[in-house]
This record gives sequence, C-alpha cells and structure tokens, in this order.
Amino acid sequence: MQRECPNCGRSFRSHGGTVTCHRCGHTWGNAGKAGYFKIEPLKKETLRLIKEHGVSTAVQWIGITTDEAHRMKQARHPKIIHRWPVIELGMNRQACLRWMEAHGYPRPPRSACVFCPFHGDAEWRRLKTEEPAAFAEAVRVDAAYREARRITQRTGGQCFVHRSLKPLDQVDFRSDTEKGQLELFGNECEGMCGV
Repeated sequence: MQRECPNCGRSFRSHGGTVTCHRCGHTWGNAGKAGYFKIEPLKKETLRLIKEHGVSTAVQWIGITTDEAHRMKQARHPKIIHRWPVIELGMNRQACLRWMEAHGYPRPPRSACVFCPFHGDAEWRRLKTEEPAAFAEAVRVDAAYREARRITQRTGGQCFVHRSLKPLDQVDFRSDTEKGQLELFGNECEGMCGV
C-alpha cells in the first residue's frame, strides 16, 4: 500500500509495520499487517468462492473469545457476513480450554504470529523467556523484513516489528516499573482532577 510521510510528504510503499522516513526522521505506523497478510487474502478468497458457487453471500465464522470482543468488526464487503460463535456462547479463552480438555482434545497452540507488530512488551517478554525458538524466529523475520525492503523498495525507510523502532533483539521488554519508574498514585486515579 502506498503511504506518504505525514511530516514531509515523501512516498513509501508499505505493508504495515513501523516506518521511519530517512528524509525527515519522522516515524509512523505499526498497523496494516493484519489487513495485508490476513484480512485481504481471506476476503479475496471468500469472494472468489461466492462467485464460484453462485451464492449471494458467505458467512465467516471468526473464532475469537469474549476476552477479545474488542476485535469484533463487521465485514468490509456487503457479500460477507461475520459471526462470532465462541462469543455467542459467552466463552472466554479459559472456558474454551476447559471445554477442549473435557472433550479429549489437545490443548490448542496460541494462534498469533510470533512476529506480530501488535504484541505488547509483556507478550514479547513471554516469547523470549518461554518460547526462545519462536522469539528467535521473530528476530529473524524482523531483520529479514528490513533487509528485503532495503533491497527491493529502495525507499530509505525502515520497518521494525516493535514500536520502539529498534531491532527486536535489542529491545528492553521490562515494564516501566521494572525499569525503576515509581508508582506515585498506586493506580488510584478516579479521573476527577482533569489531568
């Protein structure tokens, strides 16, 4: 997708991620990968199947849980209808795992891409400590993405999967508290001071 630097107007071809403009140093992004790599291919294939089978609409069942209800979105095409059966059953991730176990199914693996730019620091830290091979793959993809864009795009911009705009293996994933930031108000804000 073609994007412009919001600061200087220089054009970049971007598939999401965080981009730094080498002309002015402005950074932006960390969005768009889900659309480019997941949503658009699924939409394209669904529309192809609608045409192939001669039907007017298709219903896509999306398996997200109540802990992810904020991800519920209507389809972007009038021939596609979204349903969320797990949410309709009122099940969160833990309820799904209990159901799987009770019915003799193996514990399903996590479904997020290991290099997803939407991971927060807690998830990156979890991957690094609990799944070092997966974290190593994310580091490899992060570096390969920058190198591929450097060779093929020649835009001068750099993409990183982490919002810090650093290579993934150089990011400090500790929380602000773990880095020494004091909790001055103990998370007691009631929103009344206007700040």
